[in-house]
Amino acid sequence: MAPEPAGLPFVLGMVLAVAVIILAIMTLSNTVLAQPTYVQERTRSIGEQIVGTWKLDSIYEEDAGGEEIDQFGVAPTGLFMADRNGNFSFQIVSIDGRRYVAKGQLLVGKRHHKLTLHVEYCLFRSCDNTNRTAELKIVGDTMELISTVDTSLTGASYSHTVWKRGCCK
Repeated sequence: MAPEPAGLPFVLGMVLAVAVIILAIMTLSNTVLAQPTYVQERTRSIGEQIVGTWKLDSIYEEDAGGEEIDQFGVAPTGLFMADRNGNFSFQIVSIDGRRYVAKGQLLVGKRHHKLTLHVEYCLFRSCDNTNRTAELKIVGDTMELISTVDTSLTGASYSHTVWKRGCCK
């Protein structure tokens, strides 16, 4: 004689086991198939990736003689904002209140990732209606601006700023 099935508890247990297996397969397939942010970003142009709000993570500057400039002291804060229409604004503020503020239009060169900032207004009026260039790198939620050719907006001959995406992609 064949053994009798365990009844309703046996069936419910089997259904639960199958559901757990299906859930595990779905979770695993999403983990394996999902692309990380940095891969997804490659499908957007660098001009599209710069759009949003970025918080200053670090700043390093040198004068023409190669000496480090520490004009913002320890722990400066800053924001860089860019919109889809090519407008930008940014500010860097030191703990003791020194600040640098500029706004204008930006242009991203698609071929060499060169960023050109056309400064329409600057807290330091001598920068009004000038163009500044920098190498632009964006990987995931980190943006680097590296300027070695022009004197930077803050007066340095070499400037390397690192920004972290704050919000609002």
